Amino acid sequence: MINRAIDSNEKNEIPKDENDFYIPNDTNSIKIELILIGEEQQKQTYQMEQLQKAGITGFVRNFNLISFKCVETQYHEKTKLISKIVLEQLEE
Repeated sequence: MINRAIDSNEKNEIPKDENDFYIPNDTNSIKIELILIGEEQQKQTYQMEQLQKAGITGFVRNFNLISFKCVETQYHEKTKLISKIVLEQLEE
């Protein structure tokens, strides 16, 4: 899902900011956030760009047995296309 969102943003020429994060627009940008449970059950949010920079393969290797649920979906008003998805790690 993350790779597809990044590919879509690249295909649609979505610009990036100085931190290398895609800048949302009002028609066809896509943003994915993952909320992961860290030490002492603290939740931390990661942007898809952070995961890509760290390496999607490593993320899959480390988190492939963990389940996630979609906790938020936002849509572009103009096009009704998905603009943002937030996935949260389910507690085991």
